[in-house]
Amino acid sequence: MNKITTSLMVIAIGFISTLISLNANAVPAFARQTNMACSACHNSNFLALNSFGRQFKMQGYVLTTRSTVHKDASKAHPEQLSISELPGLNAMMQISTTQTRVGVSGQQNGAIRFPQQLSLFLAGRISDKMGMFSQFTYANGDSGFAIDNTDFRYADNTMINGKSLFYGFTLDNNPTVGDLWNSTPAWGFPYSGSDVTVGPAAGDFISSLGGAVAGTGAYGMFDNHFYGKFTLYRNTNINGAAGNTNVISGVAPYWRLAYQTDLSGGYLMVGTYGISANVRPLAMATNTGIGGPLGKYTDTAIDFQYEHYMSNDNSLVMHGSYTHESRTDVDANGAYLANNKSTWKFSKFDMEYNLRGQWRPGVSVFSTNTGADNLDSAGYAVDVSYFPWENVQLQALYTGYTKFDGSSNQAGNNNSVYLLLWIVL
Repeated sequence: MNKITTSLMVIAIGFISTLISLNANAVPAFARQTNMACSACHNSNFLALNSFGRQFKMQGYVLTTRSTVHKDASKAHPEQLSISELPGLNAMMQISTTQTRVGVSGQQNGAIRFPQQLSLFLAGRISDKMGMFSQFTYANGDSGFAIDNTDFRYADNTMINGKSLFYGFTLDNNPTVGDLWNSTPAWGFPYSGSDVTVGPAAGDFISSLGGAVAGTGAYGMFDNHFYGKFTLYRNTNINGAAGNTNVISGVAPYWRLAYQTDLSGGYLMVGTYGISANVRPLAMATNTGIGGPLGKYTDTAIDFQYEHYMSNDNSLVMHGSYTHESRTDVDANGAYLANNKSTWKFSKFDMEYNLRGQWRPGVSVFSTNTGADNLDSAGYAVDVSYFPWENVQLQALYTGYTKFDGSSNQAGNNNSVYLLLWIVL
């Protein structure tokens, strides 16, 4: 783990301990369904969930204050219909510009992406125990709309020895899209970023799977403290998706365990998650069938989320994660590489301050250690976001690198300034 990242995580844990000793996924469709402001579920931005938002998601997106269309139940015919009068439809647009210290060859530096993304959402209550979040996105440069983050879930609850058990079943297309916290890849800080900068070559396997897989699984929260989830994923097609260069052979198990607790003036979650998959390179899977040697990736992560609440809608939120990835690689033709076994390590820590529900300054540090593969990277990001209204965000994000793809020389050439206008309707 990068020394700077390690030091900041230690400071964060110490700060959390001090506070304790001193009493220590966002769309307007849900706001319309519940007749609540976006801030009822979120910490000053569209994606970071607070305690109420986590409960709303875990319980299947079904809470509503709207009138419903329903069919009365009887002993012979249980209720078979309970839906909102109007479907949960809304839209999102991102408009951005990015200035890189040294521009990317063949691209205009500082060009405006209008739009960077345009998304349509269908989200909300399907029945009294089933709900959904689905996103369809046009990204600048793509040929059209494609399915984006999607999460269907059935949820129910019961009591065991006087303690609550919330449980459910999910169908989604990204291993961490259904997570309740913002320390995992799908919904992590800074929540949005440029689509034109060149990022580090080495990335964790689990982050590459969004939109390339589908999985079904089960989850549960016992006594409002202990959370667990288990899902099996399989590729939706052998062509993969952007950033994903492998095809899963069979199914890949994903696991999630977490413990959460309310503190005096705060909240803490600590947990672990991971995935293990046998894979074949896309080139082999598409050109020469699906036989031959298998590679294997196993990601195991530990993470935490801490929230400290203050007066006047102010709050301090921290996230941290560390991922250990064990890799057995094969080349594009399915042959084992000479030194095919390696270990990659990824660490990230971020801290944001939500000020009066309108301002969100934040900072993060991150690092990648690839050992003999010599693709180490390390850097930081500084973000300032302003929310003139709860459905409009103005963001300025600076990303800097101290090491990039194994070299510190000229790593700063990849530094960038990203400006964003984000609107949801």
